[in-house]
Amino acid sequence: MEEIEDSEYRSVYVEQLISNGYPLYWIDETKYGALVGDEDINLYYIVEAAVSKVSELMRYLRRNVRKADLLDMDSSEEWLKQMYDEWPISGRTLSTGRVLKKNAGEISLTILAEVFAWYHDDVDTLMIYTQDTDAHEFQTSAEQKLKGKERLIPDEIVHTGDANHAVNNACGGKGKNTSYGYHMSDEDFYIYITSHAYKHYSGSGTGLRTLLDFYAYLNAKEATLDFDYIQAECKKLGIDDFEQHNRILCRKVFAPQQTYDLASFKQSLSADELEMLQYYLSSGVYGTFDRMVANRMEKQKKADGKKNLSKLSYYRHRVFPGMELYENYPLLVKHKWLIPAYWCYRIVRLLFSKKRRDYVLCEVKAVEKVAVRKNNTKAK
Repeated sequence: MEEIEDSEYRSVYVEQLISNGYPLYWIDETKYGALVGDEDINLYYIVEAAVSKVSELMRYLRRNVRKADLLDMDSSEEWLKQMYDEWPISGRTLSTGRVLKKNAGEISLTILAEVFAWYHDDVDTLMIYTQDTDAHEFQTSAEQKLKGKERLIPDEIVHTGDANHAVNNACGGKGKNTSYGYHMSDEDFYIYITSHAYKHYSGSGTGLRTLLDFYAYLNAKEATLDFDYIQAECKKLGIDDFEQHNRILCRKVFAPQQTYDLASFKQSLSADELEMLQYYLSSGVYGTFDRMVANRMEKQKKADGKKNLSKLSYYRHRVFPGMELYENYPLLVKHKWLIPAYWCYRIVRLLFSKKRRDYVLCEVKAVEKVAVRKNNTKAK
């Protein structure tokens, strides 16, 4: 609304529309996800096409939004809000004191136009009135970027592990395999979503939505799944217990034919299942920062073979990581003598990056919270 209030002409025009009985709808730019059925990855590619003419925004998306695994991105509402709040290119300052977000209007209209083009076939015409002279240029550019795609998600969104295993097992002929692609079997897709869920579960945690995803998939596929194969493959990945507990728990939590009061429901769960459910319930929607730190401390404690891990020991590992981290960097594997230089580089980079300093401060606060909780648990 602040854009309307910037101009007396706009305010009067809107008031006239209302007084004449025209229906007015306000579309929140951060909630475009609702217009694409919450297909956030597709929406990301629409946004990327819309900003493709502005190098600052392309860099912003790739540095702050995009993840190596696109499924790990925050929800579109979160990253769209962050993008508009941190708009990387500023325009002139108005008499009201508000700083214009350069090109934000053209880009927002372009995103909206492409969303309707891809997702709302029932809309024949979308007429847009704007005083932004280059809005048409942005929309044409985005249209060209997306032109000819039968689907928006590109082929790069493929989760690969061992190539031979992927071809021989995951693509075992149960889908419509062709000369240009393979399809996972239902069993391997289930194993994939289980391993992906476990990555989050054992990292920053994951919320009840994940458990509901499992229930929805199993509700549709369980009768035809080969669980001997699934258990054997999950055991190779070290997630067989997680899969089994998860499968049983989602049935107990979401099965529609079961009705409980709270006491009866708790009694129906084993101690492990109750602990697992409480973990889901305390992990937000996509996990929490505190949970990530707590799990990281627990993993470090096990790696060190200690019953307890002091805060000082945790900080030492964070500043001077072990070789398990450097194995991801071939240069450091080959030239271990360079590792101290990388320690210095990380510290210097921290000094000159406010974003990294803020992250470290959040981590320190999270470590303190974890330590307080552990002390309170011991006291009980």
